[in-house]
Amino acid sequence: MKSFAATFIVASLGYFVDIYDLILFGVVRIESLKAIGISPEHLLDAGMLSRFCTETDIKVERGEDPEDGFTTMLQGPVGTQ
Repeated sequence: MKSFAATFIVASLGYFVDIYDLILFGVVRIESLKAIGISPEHLLDAGMLSRFCTETDIKVERGEDPEDGFTTMLQGPVGTQ
């Protein structure tokens, strides 16, 4: 029972870190990308790629199909098709 509790706590912390990363990066995205040398014309692409990679990581950790997120990203927001 103790090993289950430890596993649950570690998994929960990992998920919390991923969500925190998404929120924090959304707040400081432009400054962070400029700080690592991304040119202004590539900020949107680099920001989208970073968010997509983080969301894919979360899906893999949860055992979901990461292809679903890619398809949704390509289609755009709901109602724009």
